[in-house]
Amino acid sequence: MSWSIQISTDRGVTNSDIDAIVKELPDDLKRPFGGSKQSWGWSCAVDVSCIGRYVNDNRKISLSGSCSISGNVAEFFANEFARLIRKRLGCKTRIGKMHV
Repeated sequence: MSWSIQISTDRGVTNSDIDAIVKELPDDLKRPFGGSKQSWGWSCAVDVSCIGRYVNDNRKISLSGSCSISGNVAEFFANEFARLIRKRLGCKTRIGKMHV
């Protein structure tokens, strides 16, 4: 089983912005993959991808993972990631409901 959460912003988010935010994450939220960049996004404690790569909306970020491991940190990760977006971009964020 897997889960996903979307973070919406009132301002466009670029891949460079997400690169910088992933680098700012605490080490325990970068594990087990260290925040490494993949072709589809970033691999951290959860998977991070910019929805704008797939549809014409660069104001949404998708967080996803499996219920077994990353599901335990999903809500905490989403809150921390949204906080870092607000800190870096000075924009409003909204965290959507978790979909399983």
